Amino acid sequence: MSTQKFRISEVFIEKWFLMVYNREEEAKRSDSMGEIRKTVGENIKKVCLLKGIRQVEISEHMGVSQGTVSNWFKGTNSIDIENLAELCSFLDVSLDQIFGVSPLTPEVILSQEESDLLSMFRSLNNQGKEMLVNTARAFAGNPTMQEGTLQNKKTS
Repeated sequence: MSTQKFRISEVFIEKWFLMVYNREEEAKRSDSMGEIRKTVGENIKKVCLLKGIRQVEISEHMGVSQGTVSNWFKGTNSIDIENLAELCSFLDVSLDQIFGVSPLTPEVILSQEESDLLSMFRSLNNQGKEMLVNTARAFAGNPTMQEGTLQNKKTS
């Protein structure tokens, strides 16, 4: 009789161990999925910031609630593959970019003039950089200084 109790206990321990082990494996998979959701959400958010797209625009385009889109951004909920493909198309990015396999922003190619300006800017001290940025902002806010304005076309 005591041998049988020991055997039952042994079987119980084995099943308990398998159950605990399976839960740990499941938890690892869950953590991994959580990381994927987080990465996808962060990358969706980055793309939207870069392109000036708001959650409400995604919500309206996709036909889902703003809460759903918010949960995608936070990585709280997974986005299903059909919606993810549609979202990538809407945002004009690849799945690789959303999953973090490829960079989100393409390599920027600067003209020689832009490269020279960047070099000059980097050579300035903080005060010089601040003055240059303020000057550029003032010019950018002046319609006569902007590309394609009537005033600009007359002088070109």
